[in-house]
Amino acid sequence: FTDLDFCPRCGTSVYSDSKLIVYLLQKLGLEVDEVYIATDPDIEGEKIAYDVYTAISPFNQNIWRIELHEITRSELLSALNKKRHINWRLVEAEIYRRILDRLVGFSLSAKLQRAFGSKNLGIGRVQGPLLDFVVKRYYEHLSSRCKKICISSREPVKLTVCTCLDSSELVEKLRNTSTIELVRLREELVEIAPKPPYTTEELLADASNKLGLQAEATMKIAQELYEAGLITYHRTDCTYISNTGISIAKTYLRGRGLENFFTPRHWGEPGSHEAIRPVNPYDAEQLLRATEEGLVQLVIPLTSKHLALYDLIFKRFIASQMKPYRALKSRFKVVVNGFEIGELDLLVDIIDHGFDLVEKAKLYSELKNTERAVLAVESTRVFNSSRIPLYTEGDLVLLMKTHGIGRPSTYSKVIASLKRHGYIILSKVRQKVVPTKRGVLVHKYLVENYPKYLSVELTRRMERTIETISRGELEVHDAVVEVVAELLENNVLHASDLPADLYSYVSLRLTSNTLTTNTHVL
Repeated sequence: FTDLDFCPRCGTSVYSDSKLIVYLLQKLGLEVDEVYIATDPDIEGEKIAYDVYTAISPFNQNIWRIELHEITRSELLSALNKKRHINWRLVEAEIYRRILDRLVGFSLSAKLQRAFGSKNLGIGRVQGPLLDFVVKRYYEHLSSRCKKICISSREPVKLTVCTCLDSSELVEKLRNTSTIELVRLREELVEIAPKPPYTTEELLADASNKLGLQAEATMKIAQELYEAGLITYHRTDCTYISNTGISIAKTYLRGRGLENFFTPRHWGEPGSHEAIRPVNPYDAEQLLRATEEGLVQLVIPLTSKHLALYDLIFKRFIASQMKPYRALKSRFKVVVNGFEIGELDLLVDIIDHGFDLVEKAKLYSELKNTERAVLAVESTRVFNSSRIPLYTEGDLVLLMKTHGIGRPSTYSKVIASLKRHGYIILSKVRQKVVPTKRGVLVHKYLVENYPKYLSVELTRRMERTIETISRGELEVHDAVVEVVAELLENNVLHASDLPADLYSYVSLRLTSNTLTTNTHVL
């Protein structure tokens, strides 16, 4: 906010004012020969770079834009050799995105606020489809309720088998079992290849499912790791690894005596970003030791969460530069008290090592060469569940990626927005996404009145329009006019909502056929 002396959201009068920062930048601009702006290397960062440029340009005309994909000396020197001017196409694309968010989001939010009599309601062009995913999955979850029984064994191997049952009588029979019987059905030799290094959505998903981190917390920690010079830029949908990255993996593997397992891969063609990877050949343990001994100086204190996320990124990257491993996989039929409750695929032996030396495989070597095994039961749990699980935050991120809505820089923000408005909460134990009563009611209102704005296809086309503008293939004012026309047509906006001159301009542009059709925008 710029025109108030208090926060419009929380009401506090205690806030940080950026005017002093702008003043200091302007003063520094007078004292140097050249200015280099190195905001984030994406369209949001380009718009911020433009804002910084407009603030400093009256004081220094020699202003350049550089991009840093990692905070290292070599990257800085490389970026300085690739200095450029502000890319106005990217700035326009970000301006359009902001206008789009406000036109669609503010208009729909105003409808919600009037309908429910609450100022704390809002919805946006990405939040709508995501809320639709959550609520629909919730109803599917409720319609597939069952009793789930989970039986854990203690010897000769520890494992847990779970199954959903409809019969209470069968649940009681299985609850009182003292053994689990595994009967081998077949055995095969399989080759398991490493996954590519992390992109943003994959990192958010794994951090949620493996570390229990919420998307917003993951992005905050990743931002701090990036600013500390430990990982590359973390808002990316590219899996590409540069020659520099490959050399980091080779150095690490050589130091561990694993050079024979090194298999360099670029994972695609160069794009605007690399995948998320470490910038030094230090694993989490080595990094912690180096900081404790003062060999590595960081601008942030390393917490357990920093190390856990770094470890996830590091192992995934190193594994991506190693050869596959071959293993024996056995399929077992699971029998409890004479009832077959499912099948399990278990790795029982590693035949030829590869990236499993870094990303450890779960191995059940006790079952190697076993035709039939009887396992002693350690515990049995019975609880209400469903055959269709609720989503985790990681699942929502992957949905946004799969359906082409949102971007790496906004995935966590969209989920945080649904939480802030009180539409979703996370279950306490399993951290599953559950819609609240408010979320269900808002979804019902949107389905009945504005179903088009819950559409994945509509939101996807909006994202494509942003990309089209960034390539210079569409004028931003044409795109805005078409959005306004679409909102008027669907009664999200009304003529009275717009300044008279803007409404006249939109009407004139449409009636004079200076626009083609609005199908490529909305």
